[in-house]
Amino acid sequence: RSLETYLNSQAQAEAAASAMLGKPVPALQVPTSWTEIAGHRIQMIGNAEGPGEIVLRGEAQTGQPLVLFRLFDGCVEAATAINAAKEFSVATRLVGARVPVSAGQLQDAGLNLRDLLKAKPQ
Repeated sequence: RSLETYLNSQAQAEAAASAMLGKPVPALQVPTSWTEIAGHRIQMIGNAEGPGEIVLRGEAQTGQPLVLFRLFDGCVEAATAINAAKEFSVATRLVGARVPVSAGQLQDAGLNLRDLLKAKPQ
């Protein structure tokens, strides 16, 4: 899978510089992308394909923000957000932090996703 974004270009430059200086190479970037189609902003992080459970937060029919999470081994592995920039920002951090979460927590619209970041990794 190709990573054709300026974020990947920056990450590759940092990795090359670290290698040339004999320093540890930074962790690989989690794939991210976005697009705008028919007036909808779609943002993705991680690999949406793979094992695990797909968890839906929001309702597609209402036109409100919608996020689909791929949950695997109790952690968010990927997220796709539709018209949900604020939620996507937190989803990005959930993918990177690998904090334990449940499907019920992700689905609970009354729960602020940022509160999940306060959980301690197992």
